[in-house]
Amino acid sequence: MNSEELGFFNRQLAGMLKTGIPLEGGLRKLCETMPSSKLRGELLALEGDLAKGIPLAEAVKQRDLPEMYVRMLAAGAASGDLPGVLIHFADYSEQRHSLTRRLRGMMTYPLIVLTVSLLVAITMAFFFQIMATANADFLDDVGSSGILSPGARPFVLWMVPVLIALLWVFFLLLTFVPLLRRRWQWYLPGLRETCLSQLAGMLHLQMCSGIPLAESLQTVELLEQGTPVASELAAWRAQIGGGQGGIPERPLRNGSIPPMFRWMVRQSGEDMADGFAQTAKFYAERSAYRNDTLLFAALPISVLFLAGIIVLQFLPLFMALIRLMDKIGDAGA
Repeated sequence: MNSEELGFFNRQLAGMLKTGIPLEGGLRKLCETMPSSKLRGELLALEGDLAKGIPLAEAVKQRDLPEMYVRMLAAGAASGDLPGVLIHFADYSEQRHSLTRRLRGMMTYPLIVLTVSLLVAITMAFFFQIMATANADFLDDVGSSGILSPGARPFVLWMVPVLIALLWVFFLLLTFVPLLRRRWQWYLPGLRETCLSQLAGMLHLQMCSGIPLAESLQTVELLEQGTPVASELAAWRAQIGGGQGGIPERPLRNGSIPPMFRWMVRQSGEDMADGFAQTAKFYAERSAYRNDTLLFAALPISVLFLAGIIVLQFLPLFMALIRLMDKIGDAGA
Protein backbone atom coordinates (compact mmCIF):
# COMPACT_ATOMS: atom_id res chain seq x y z
CA MET A 1 0.00 0.00 0.00
CA ASN A 2 1.19 3.52 -0.80
CA SER A 3 2.35 5.07 2.48
CA GLU A 4 1.80 8.60 1.13
CA GLU A 5 -1.79 7.82 0.18
CA LEU A 6 -2.45 6.22 3.57
CA GLY A 7 -0.92 9.19 5.38
CA PHE A 8 -3.01 11.71 3.42
CA PHE A 9 -6.15 9.67 4.06
CA ASN A 10 -5.54 9.61 7.81
CA ARG A 11 -4.88 13.35 7.96
CA GLN A 12 -8.22 14.01 6.28
CA LEU A 13 -10.01 11.48 8.48
CA ALA A 14 -8.54 13.08 11.62
CA GLY A 15 -9.84 16.47 10.48
CA MET A 16 -13.33 15.04 10.01
CA LEU A 17 -13.33 13.39 13.43
CA LYS A 18 -12.31 16.67 15.07
CA THR A 19 -15.36 18.38 13.55
CA GLY A 20 -17.65 15.74 15.04
CA ILE A 21 -18.24 13.55 11.99
CA PRO A 22 -18.66 9.86 13.02
CA LEU A 23 -15.86 7.48 12.06
CA GLU A 24 -18.10 5.39 9.80
CA GLY A 25 -19.31 8.45 7.93
CA GLY A 26 -15.81 9.82 7.50
CA LEU A 27 -14.53 6.50 6.16
CA ARG A 28 -17.41 6.21 3.71
CA LYS A 29 -17.10 9.76 2.35
CA LEU A 30 -13.35 9.61 1.95
CA CYS A 31 -13.50 6.23 0.22
CA GLU A 32 -15.94 7.70 -2.32
CA THR A 33 -13.20 10.11 -3.44
CA MET A 34 -10.46 7.46 -3.63
CA PRO A 35 -9.56 5.58 -6.82
CA SER A 36 -10.23 1.86 -6.89
CA SER A 37 -7.42 0.12 -5.00
CA LYS A 38 -6.72 -2.50 -2.36
CA LEU A 39 -6.57 0.22 0.30
CA ARG A 40 -10.00 1.56 -0.69
CA GLY A 41 -11.52 -1.93 -0.57
CA GLU A 42 -10.14 -2.65 2.90
CA LEU A 43 -11.29 0.70 4.28
CA LEU A 44 -14.78 0.22 2.84
CA ALA A 45 -14.92 -3.22 4.45
CA LEU A 46 -13.79 -1.65 7.74
CA GLU A 47 -16.60 0.92 7.47
CA GLY A 48 -19.07 -1.90 6.86
CA ASP A 49 -17.92 -3.75 9.97
CA LEU A 50 -18.19 -0.60 12.08
CA ALA A 51 -21.70 0.01 10.76
CA LYS A 52 -22.65 -3.46 12.04
CA GLY A 53 -21.61 -2.44 15.54
CA ILE A 54 -18.26 -4.26 15.66
CA PRO A 55 -15.77 -2.32 17.87
CA LEU A 56 -12.92 -0.64 16.00
CA ALA A 57 -10.22 -2.62 17.82
CA GLU A 58 -11.81 -5.89 16.64
CA ALA A 59 -12.92 -4.74 13.18
CA VAL A 60 -9.50 -3.46 12.16
CA LYS A 61 -7.85 -6.79 13.01
CA GLN A 62 -9.97 -8.49 10.34
CA ARG A 63 -8.67 -6.21 7.59
CA ASP A 64 -5.54 -6.65 5.47
CA LEU A 65 -3.91 -3.40 6.56
CA PRO A 66 -0.33 -2.64 7.68
CA GLU A 67 0.37 -4.18 11.08
CA MET A 68 1.42 -0.90 12.61
CA TYR A 69 -1.71 0.83 11.33
CA VAL A 70 -3.88 -1.88 12.88
CA ARG A 71 -2.21 -1.46 16.26
CA MET A 72 -2.34 2.31 16.06
CA LEU A 73 -6.07 2.34 15.39
CA ALA A 74 -6.64 -0.05 18.30
CA ALA A 75 -4.50 2.14 20.56
CA GLY A 76 -6.34 5.27 19.43
CA ALA A 77 -9.69 3.67 20.15
CA ALA A 78 -8.52 2.58 23.62
CA SER A 79 -7.04 5.99 24.50
CA GLY A 80 -10.04 7.97 23.24
CA ASP A 81 -7.79 10.19 21.10
CA LEU A 82 -8.20 8.63 17.68
CA PRO A 83 -7.73 11.94 15.77
CA GLY A 84 -4.39 12.56 17.49
CA VAL A 85 -3.21 9.03 16.71
CA LEU A 86 -4.26 9.41 13.07
CA ILE A 87 -2.30 12.66 12.74
CA HIS A 88 0.80 11.04 14.27
CA PHE A 89 0.47 8.16 11.83
CA ALA A 90 -0.02 10.56 8.91
CA ASP A 91 3.19 12.42 9.82
CA TYR A 92 5.08 9.14 10.05
CA SER A 93 3.68 7.81 6.74
CA GLU A 94 4.55 10.96 4.84
CA GLN A 95 8.08 11.01 6.26
CA ARG A 96 8.55 7.34 5.39
CA HIS A 97 7.35 7.97 1.83
CA SER A 98 9.77 10.90 1.49
CA LEU A 99 12.69 8.77 2.69
CA THR A 100 11.73 5.90 0.38
CA ARG A 101 11.55 8.26 -2.58
CA ARG A 102 15.00 9.59 -1.69
CA LEU A 103 16.38 6.03 -1.60
CA ARG A 104 15.01 5.31 -5.05
CA GLY A 105 16.49 8.55 -6.31
CA MET A 106 19.90 7.45 -5.11
CA MET A 107 19.66 4.37 -7.32
CA THR A 108 18.96 6.40 -10.47
CA TYR A 109 22.56 7.26 -11.36
CA PRO A 110 23.93 3.72 -10.98
CA LEU A 111 21.06 2.27 -13.04
CA ILE A 112 21.51 4.81 -15.86
CA VAL A 113 25.27 4.32 -16.00
CA LEU A 114 25.00 0.53 -15.84
CA THR A 115 22.33 0.53 -18.56
CA VAL A 116 24.50 2.58 -20.93
CA SER A 117 27.57 0.50 -20.05
CA LEU A 118 25.64 -2.72 -20.68
CA LEU A 119 24.47 -1.52 -24.10
CA VAL A 120 28.01 -0.51 -25.07
CA ALA A 121 29.45 -3.82 -23.84
CA ILE A 122 26.84 -5.91 -25.66
CA THR A 123 27.33 -3.94 -28.89
CA MET A 124 31.09 -4.40 -28.78
CA ALA A 125 30.80 -8.09 -27.92
CA PHE A 126 28.53 -8.64 -30.93
CA PHE A 127 30.95 -6.71 -33.12
CA PHE A 128 33.93 -8.78 -31.97
CA GLN A 129 32.00 -12.00 -32.51
CA ILE A 130 30.93 -10.98 -36.02
CA MET A 131 34.49 -10.00 -36.90
CA ALA A 132 35.81 -13.27 -35.48
CA THR A 133 33.29 -15.21 -37.59
CA ALA A 134 34.31 -13.34 -40.73
CA ASN A 135 38.03 -13.55 -40.03
CA ALA A 136 39.39 -16.47 -38.04
CA ASP A 137 42.60 -14.55 -37.31
CA PHE A 138 40.80 -11.55 -35.82
CA LEU A 139 40.85 -12.77 -32.20
CA ASP A 140 44.49 -13.71 -32.57
CA ASP A 141 45.16 -10.15 -33.74
CA VAL A 142 43.39 -8.85 -30.68
CA GLY A 143 45.23 -11.32 -28.48
CA SER A 144 48.61 -10.23 -29.84
CA SER A 145 47.89 -6.73 -28.50
CA GLY A 146 48.19 -8.08 -24.97
CA ILE A 147 44.59 -7.33 -24.07
CA LEU A 148 43.41 -10.89 -24.64
CA SER A 149 45.46 -14.04 -24.55
CA PRO A 150 46.27 -15.56 -27.96
CA GLY A 151 43.66 -18.00 -29.17
CA ALA A 152 40.89 -16.48 -27.07
CA ARG A 153 37.45 -17.85 -27.80
CA PRO A 154 34.35 -15.72 -28.51
CA PHE A 155 32.78 -16.48 -25.13
CA VAL A 156 35.65 -14.56 -23.49
CA LEU A 157 34.31 -11.43 -25.17
CA TRP A 158 31.04 -11.78 -23.24
CA MET A 159 32.66 -11.74 -19.81
CA VAL A 160 32.42 -7.95 -19.43
CA PRO A 161 28.74 -7.74 -20.57
CA VAL A 162 27.79 -10.61 -18.24
CA LEU A 163 29.48 -8.98 -15.24
CA ILE A 164 27.82 -5.64 -15.97
CA ALA A 165 24.47 -7.37 -16.49
CA LEU A 166 24.74 -9.07 -13.09
CA LEU A 167 25.52 -5.73 -11.44
CA TRP A 168 22.62 -4.10 -13.32
CA VAL A 169 20.18 -6.80 -12.16
CA PHE A 170 21.39 -6.37 -8.57
CA PHE A 171 20.73 -2.62 -8.60
CA LEU A 172 17.40 -3.14 -10.34
CA LEU A 173 16.25 -5.61 -7.67
CA LEU A 174 17.60 -3.37 -4.93
CA THR A 175 15.49 -0.50 -6.30
CA PHE A 176 12.19 -2.26 -6.97
CA VAL A 177 12.04 -5.31 -4.66
CA PRO A 178 11.06 -4.06 -1.17
CA LEU A 179 12.24 -7.17 0.74
CA LEU A 180 15.71 -7.11 -0.82
CA ARG A 181 15.96 -3.34 -0.45
CA ARG A 182 14.97 -3.45 3.22
CA ARG A 183 17.66 -6.03 3.92
CA TRP A 184 20.55 -4.46 2.02
CA GLN A 185 19.89 -0.87 3.04
CA TRP A 186 21.01 -1.76 6.58
CA TYR A 187 24.52 -2.33 5.22
CA LEU A 188 24.90 0.68 2.89
CA PRO A 189 26.20 4.09 4.10
CA GLY A 190 23.49 6.73 4.09
CA LEU A 191 20.74 4.17 3.74
CA ARG A 192 21.54 2.73 7.15
CA GLU A 193 20.88 6.13 8.74
CA THR A 194 17.55 6.21 6.92
CA CYS A 195 16.64 2.82 8.42
CA LEU A 196 17.58 3.99 11.91
CA SER A 197 15.46 7.11 11.49
CA GLN A 198 12.47 5.02 10.42
CA LEU A 199 13.06 2.60 13.31
CA ALA A 200 13.06 5.41 15.87
CA GLY A 201 10.05 6.97 14.17
CA MET A 202 8.03 3.76 14.39
CA LEU A 203 8.83 3.35 18.09
CA HIS A 204 8.01 7.00 18.81
CA LEU A 205 4.72 6.74 16.93
CA GLN A 206 3.55 3.81 19.01
CA MET A 207 4.82 4.93 22.39
CA CYS A 208 3.30 8.40 22.12
CA SER A 209 -0.02 6.62 21.49
CA GLY A 210 0.27 4.71 24.75
CA ILE A 211 1.62 1.39 23.45
CA PRO A 212 4.27 -0.07 25.83
CA LEU A 213 7.84 -0.39 24.63
CA ALA A 214 7.78 -4.20 24.55
CA GLU A 215 4.67 -4.26 22.32
CA SER A 216 6.12 -1.50 20.14
CA LEU A 217 9.29 -3.51 19.65
CA GLN A 218 7.23 -6.57 18.73
CA THR A 219 5.38 -4.63 16.02
CA VAL A 220 8.59 -3.25 14.54
CA GLU A 221 10.17 -6.69 14.71
CA LEU A 222 7.32 -8.09 12.60
CA LEU A 223 7.74 -5.29 10.07
CA GLU A 224 11.51 -5.82 9.90
CA GLN A 225 11.43 -9.59 9.37
CA GLY A 226 14.24 -10.61 7.02
CA THR A 227 16.49 -7.70 8.00
CA PRO A 228 19.53 -7.73 10.34
CA VAL A 229 17.76 -5.61 12.97
CA ALA A 230 14.92 -8.10 13.54
CA SER A 231 17.00 -10.42 15.74
CA GLU A 232 18.31 -7.47 17.74
CA LEU A 233 14.79 -6.20 18.36
CA ALA A 234 13.78 -9.69 19.52
CA ALA A 235 16.70 -9.77 21.97
CA TRP A 236 15.83 -6.28 23.17
CA ARG A 237 12.22 -7.34 23.79
CA ALA A 238 13.39 -10.45 25.64
CA GLN A 239 15.60 -8.30 27.85
CA ILE A 240 12.64 -6.11 28.77
CA GLY A 241 10.57 -9.21 29.51
CA GLY A 242 13.32 -10.35 31.86
CA GLY A 243 13.11 -7.11 33.80
CA GLN A 244 16.52 -5.79 32.71
CA GLY A 245 15.46 -2.23 31.84
CA GLY A 246 14.30 -0.36 28.77
CA ILE A 247 17.31 0.76 26.69
CA PRO A 248 20.25 -1.67 26.42
CA GLU A 249 23.69 -0.20 27.02
CA ARG A 250 25.47 -2.73 24.80
CA PRO A 251 24.68 -4.34 21.45
CA LEU A 252 22.45 -7.38 21.95
CA ARG A 253 23.15 -9.32 18.76
CA ASN A 254 24.78 -8.02 15.57
CA GLY A 255 25.12 -4.34 16.47
CA SER A 256 22.51 -3.14 13.97
CA ILE A 257 21.38 -0.55 16.52
CA PRO A 258 24.50 1.61 17.12
CA PRO A 259 25.60 3.04 20.49
CA MET A 260 24.64 6.59 19.42
CA PHE A 261 21.03 5.48 18.89
CA ARG A 262 20.76 3.94 22.33
CA TRP A 263 22.59 6.83 24.02
CA MET A 264 20.27 9.47 22.52
CA VAL A 265 17.16 7.63 23.66
CA ARG A 266 18.56 7.24 27.18
CA GLN A 267 19.12 11.01 27.41
CA SER A 268 15.35 11.53 27.47
CA GLY A 269 15.07 9.80 30.84
CA GLU A 270 11.57 8.57 31.54
CA ASP A 271 10.06 10.13 28.40
CA MET A 272 11.31 7.53 25.94
CA ALA A 273 8.74 8.54 23.33
CA ASP A 274 10.37 11.97 23.09
CA GLY A 275 13.79 10.32 23.04
CA PHE A 276 12.80 8.23 20.04
CA ALA A 277 11.40 11.36 18.35
CA GLN A 278 14.69 13.22 18.80
CA THR A 279 16.64 10.19 17.63
CA ALA A 280 14.47 9.88 14.53
CA LYS A 281 15.08 13.56 13.71
CA PHE A 282 18.84 13.21 14.29
CA TYR A 283 19.21 10.24 11.96
CA ALA A 284 16.90 11.77 9.35
CA GLU A 285 19.16 14.84 9.14
CA ARG A 286 22.24 12.66 9.10
CA SER A 287 20.74 10.51 6.35
CA ALA A 288 19.86 13.56 4.24
CA TYR A 289 23.42 14.90 4.55
CA ARG A 290 25.10 11.61 3.67
CA ASN A 291 22.70 10.86 0.83
CA ASP A 292 23.24 14.32 -0.67
CA THR A 293 27.00 13.80 -0.41
CA LEU A 294 26.71 10.44 -2.17
CA LEU A 295 24.54 11.97 -4.90
CA PHE A 296 27.11 14.71 -5.58
CA ALA A 297 29.86 12.09 -5.73
CA ALA A 298 27.80 9.70 -7.87
CA LEU A 299 27.94 11.77 -11.06
CA PRO A 300 31.74 12.02 -11.48
CA ILE A 301 32.21 8.42 -10.34
CA SER A 302 29.55 7.26 -12.80
CA VAL A 303 31.21 9.18 -15.66
CA LEU A 304 34.60 7.64 -14.83
CA PHE A 305 33.06 4.16 -14.62
CA LEU A 306 31.38 4.55 -18.00
CA ALA A 307 34.57 5.93 -19.54
CA GLY A 308 36.51 2.95 -18.19
CA ILE A 309 34.01 0.51 -19.70
CA ILE A 310 34.20 2.25 -23.09
CA VAL A 311 38.01 2.23 -23.06
CA LEU A 312 38.08 -1.41 -21.97
CA GLN A 313 35.78 -2.39 -24.83
CA PHE A 314 37.28 -0.25 -27.59
CA LEU A 315 40.99 -0.65 -26.81
CA PRO A 316 41.23 -4.25 -28.09
CA LEU A 317 39.58 -3.12 -31.33
CA PHE A 318 42.05 -0.30 -31.81
CA MET A 319 44.95 -2.62 -31.11
CA ALA A 320 43.59 -5.15 -33.55
CA LEU A 321 43.25 -2.50 -36.26
CA ILE A 322 46.81 -1.36 -35.64
CA ARG A 323 47.97 -4.97 -35.96
CA LEU A 324 46.02 -5.35 -39.18
CA MET A 325 47.55 -2.18 -40.61
CA ASP A 326 51.01 -3.46 -39.69
CA LYS A 327 50.27 -6.68 -41.57
CA ILE A 328 49.12 -4.72 -44.61
CA GLY A 329 52.25 -2.57 -44.43
CA ASP A 330 54.49 -5.64 -44.18
CA ALA A 331 52.70 -7.24 -47.13
CA GLY A 332 53.15 -4.09 -49.23
CA ALA A 333 56.82 -3.94 -48.40
